[in-house]
Amino acid sequence: MARASTPTLLIGGWKDFFVEQTIEQYHALSEHNPAVALTMGPWTHLDTAVKAAKVIDAEALAWFDRHLGERGGQRSAGVRIHVSGAGEWRDLPSWPPKTADWTVHPNADGRLTEAEGAGLIEFRHDPEDPTPAVGGHHMSPGAGSRDNRKLEERADVVTFTSDPLPGDVEVLGSPRVDLKLHPDAGDRGVFVRICDVDPRGRSWNVSEVFRKVVSEAGTLVVDNSPCAHRFRAGHRIRLQVSGGAFPRDGHSQEPAGYVIECPDSRVHLPVGR
Repeated sequence: MARASTPTLLIGGWKDFFVEQTIEQYHALSEHNPAVALTMGPWTHLDTAVKAAKVIDAEALAWFDRHLGERGGQRSAGVRIHVSGAGEWRDLPSWPPKTADWTVHPNADGRLTEAEGAGLIEFRHDPEDPTPAVGGHHMSPGAGSRDNRKLEERADVVTFTSDPLPGDVEVLGSPRVDLKLHPDAGDRGVFVRICDVDPRGRSWNVSEVFRKVVSEAGTLVVDNSPCAHRFRAGHRIRLQVSGGAFPRDGHSQEPAGYVIECPDSRVHLPVGR
């Protein structure tokens, strides 16, 4: 598969359950095949059959025309992405684009700041009242970007929020979160999400990941799902952490406690240059 020479167009969505696989396939094929292109829209998996059909059909027909019809050649850009928050399509030579690492730190008072964090945060996960999934990457009608405010009111969901941004910030790639995390015992799960908080206080999920962790204290390094999103001036960036996202996590757990050491935790945002 990785050495296939057939012209290949990969189409996916930033909120698709298969977003990571689509990006991995693009990278693997691109290593040996120059005739590989990628289109990523603002879609969930179900959107690709309905809402995205007009764009996908046009992309696919143009691709066939170039490689099977009379026009030939490549399309103008190898990668075409939709940037949420900006509501625009953008052409790029490859994915991910060149970015700068903007590092921010969670603090025990709930802030997300450029200064190193301080303090400890404790929270619990109860499988009898599991933290529910809200939106995100799955294959049911409730997928996609949703307002997380009600979810974030729960005691088993921890959030860290930046001050309002003085200017637009575009995150292009996979945010990385380093958490100095102590689960109390056994194998545990942790759900990490990046949200865009608008001036009305609505918290919209942008990027996320669920990972298993072990009981030994250590830094959990997680790459969140790839995204292309503009956090507009006046909006805030939020880090959300919980012990699960039921029923999406598929992980049956005993009651669990967690401690986050803020001084050794950080968020790395790939910011467009």
